[in-house]
Amino acid sequence: MKNQYKKYIFLFIIFDIVLISAVLVYFLDVPAYYLLISALLIFGLGRLVGYPLRDFYKGFSAMRNQKWGKAQNHFYRFLRELEEQPWRRNLMYYNFGNFTSEVDAMAHNNLGLTYLETNPLEKAEVHLKKAIGIDDQYSKAHYNLAVVYQLQKRLEESKVHFEKAVELGMDNVNYDQFVSNVQQVYGR
Repeated sequence: MKNQYKKYIFLFIIFDIVLISAVLVYFLDVPAYYLLISALLIFGLGRLVGYPLRDFYKGFSAMRNQKWGKAQNHFYRFLRELEEQPWRRNLMYYNFGNFTSEVDAMAHNNLGLTYLETNPLEKAEVHLKKAIGIDDQYSKAHYNLAVVYQLQKRLEESKVHFEKAVELGMDNVNYDQFVSNVQQVYGR
């Protein structure tokens, strides 16, 4: 079922490109082959850049499907690849990173989340601290570490990291709402 939707999304994107190209050719008198070359470069470069980061994306996908062990395997493999080939870090600048541009910090944060979900909180803490060590301005890692500390009943540390996360741009909820949300979601 999911593959069927992917096909339609791809067709929708192609339709948009053709429509935009036709408008540009008709109204702006842009040569059609310029548009074709531009479209091929944009799609081709996106796929090329994504390939060396495939384990990161596979781990992210496994997380969305709540396959925590599979996600951990992909993120660990990705971090090993970064160790062996540090140039891969630079490719994230061409993709996404709303809260950080450091792909290894994102991988450690995601590993921390997988451990948060499977309950070895000590391992979650280790990876979230590594994420913050790589990028101390990474608000998601501070927020997730605040969750871990809350679950471990380390309330002062939880509050410090929660406040840091809010200061760095996470949703501006108050600390009491945060505590209530953690208790509701994790029920621990």
